[in-house]
Amino acid sequence: MKGALRDARFRRLLVGRAMSGFGDSALYIVLAIWVKELTGSNGAAGAVFFALGAMSLLAPFTGYLVDRVTHRRRLVITVDALTAGAVCLLVFVDSRDQLWLIYLVAAAYGLSGTLLGPAMSALLKDLLEDDDLGSANAARQVLDQGLRLVSPLVGAGLFAALGGGWLAIFDAATFVVGIAAVCSVRLVESPVEAHDRRPALRDELAKGFRHIATTPELRRVAVASGVAMLGLGLFESIDFAVVAALGHPPSFLGVLISVQAAGSIAGGLVVAAAMRRLGESSVVAAGLAGFAVAAVGLMLHSLTAVLVAVIVVGASVSWFFVGVGTAMQRLTPPRLQGRVGAAGYVLLDIPQTVSIAIGAALIAAVDYRLLLAVLALMTGASGLMLARIARGDRQVEVEGEKTGAVF
Repeated sequence: MKGALRDARFRRLLVGRAMSGFGDSALYIVLAIWVKELTGSNGAAGAVFFALGAMSLLAPFTGYLVDRVTHRRRLVITVDALTAGAVCLLVFVDSRDQLWLIYLVAAAYGLSGTLLGPAMSALLKDLLEDDDLGSANAARQVLDQGLRLVSPLVGAGLFAALGGGWLAIFDAATFVVGIAAVCSVRLVESPVEAHDRRPALRDELAKGFRHIATTPELRRVAVASGVAMLGLGLFESIDFAVVAALGHPPSFLGVLISVQAAGSIAGGLVVAAAMRRLGESSVVAAGLAGFAVAAVGLMLHSLTAVLVAVIVVGASVSWFFVGVGTAMQRLTPPRLQGRVGAAGYVLLDIPQTVSIAIGAALIAAVDYRLLLAVLALMTGASGLMLARIARGDRQVEVEGEKTGAVF
């Protein structure tokens, strides 16, 4: 992880984005709690998360914008400033008559995420050497998971003590810290691609998918990850079933979430070194295998086994997502980062969404252990397939190096 941290500019970006992310995660869950208090409706509270997620449908367009805008650093600053302004609208919410403002802010959050994610990925591509991208993504994962251990508690505490308006002001202030960090970084951004003629928008939007399809390693990672996501979405439906099987109240899920975050931190601390030694594909495969092993552990009615399994889930999350993200970042040209990021999001998010829906429909009718068995089978098979291909690629590389040494 030390590679990227040697660069002072990256360290400033890391801290600035972490502070902004801390404020965001403190407010996310509170938006739903706020709606629940105002309306008493679980459906109205759940609609907050729909407003957050619905903006992902615009990902192909926002990815294209990220690739075509001349100064992506200014884009990040502008989006942060506009989102901070939108958050401040929450100070006007004092009854259910202003409920629409909460949904508006949730949608603004979702839209800013579709811009900031690929924009920051592109900036890091311009800022760092390719060999340092893995350590940069690992550092971001570790800090993000560390802050998630405390941010929901901070958000809920501020909301209970001072109200949603003051929490919104706190979140807006964290955006200011993020803006200051980006303003302090100087870098040479890659130039926008020149075209002899204006290409069709449809062709431009499809370039991300075509790049993944025509880059062998990315194609393999995307296929294996997409298949695995059809199983991983089932995790969302079995959480409370696992807690109930242990004989604990639903609130015990908070303990398991904290344990999972600790596992993610542990996995993030070593994933960069693993990628340098094994490559991104092998790390993704190991993460998928970890999910399969953890699913078996979660079937057992043993607190010790479940806690170990949850730690493995956390570590696997870091290995899987850091590996996928780094592969896409490293193997993609700077001015295609936005569209490839958007394509990757679609290829992974749609199977996961389908899986979540299937799990929600089945959890009341079938034993949760059957869902875990399906999850283990799909993630294990995907990981095994990717590991075998990655091992073959490494053998070809070694043989090629030997052949080159002879001549």
